[in-house]
Amino acid sequence: MKNNIIHSVLSFNEVQNLVNDSLVKLNKEKLSDEHRVVKFYMPMSDDIKSKLENSLSINLSQITMIPMRWIRGDTVPHIDKGDTSFTTTYLLYLTDSIGSLLIDGQSYPIAVGDAHIFSEGLEHSTINTGNNERLMLGPMSESGFGVGAPTSILYFNNETDASNNENSIVSDWTNYTIETINDISSWMIFSNYYGSNPTPNGGPHYTGEDLIPSGTYYLYPYITQPQPQLFRLSMNSLFTNNAQVYYKPHSLSTGSGGSGVTNARHKQRRT
Repeated sequence: MKNNIIHSVLSFNEVQNLVNDSLVKLNKEKLSDEHRVVKFYMPMSDDIKSKLENSLSINLSQITMIPMRWIRGDTVPHIDKGDTSFTTTYLLYLTDSIGSLLIDGQSYPIAVGDAHIFSEGLEHSTINTGNNERLMLGPMSESGFGVGAPTSILYFNNETDASNNENSIVSDWTNYTIETINDISSWMIFSNYYGSNPTPNGGPHYTGEDLIPSGTYYLYPYITQPQPQLFRLSMNSLFTNNAQVYYKPHSLSTGSGGSGVTNARHKQRRT
């Protein structure tokens, strides 16, 4: 299995030009606690494409836009997936970061200018990166299309959207910890796709809870059912005969002033 590292693929000025590009800065602003991975594509000059092809032994002749992404925090262990089959993952760090990149059990520093090339199927992750933001060219396949971790959690507004896989409000690629989204902290699992022995469907599950790291979870808000209101009547406020219920507008009188009950009894009560 392939697992190589190449240093200083691009010059300092080339890296700085990419980091300071207006499109790169615009996508960096999209990072937040709810969106910790921002994917985007950007055009590359012929010089940079040529450098990438020669240094990484990669074929970029069929693409005009290079996949890139901003990431904040750690990424869970995963195996890259793509829209079509591929054999190798290529990624190039354009910023430094604390923490480490783990590939197939080996640890590497996250250093600007370092390119990592490894076989499809190798598990990898990042650890101890804190809340740092890092910029990456790739990850991509040998033909330049984007690859990466499958989505870990998709949040939806309601169960119907979750069942139809539409109108997701947040996608999380980086971990399996449930988040508070739009002030919602209680969630139900509608389903898990592609996972092996995932957390069972149902719930509720709450902010801070870790789901079993496997596949992609579809979550929708847990709605507490309102409790039915109970109306209590005092036994002193009514009396009955065999067929009717009488409500007393005021206390019964035992004197000559009458009983205070306006309903007339139509037959004698049998004893």
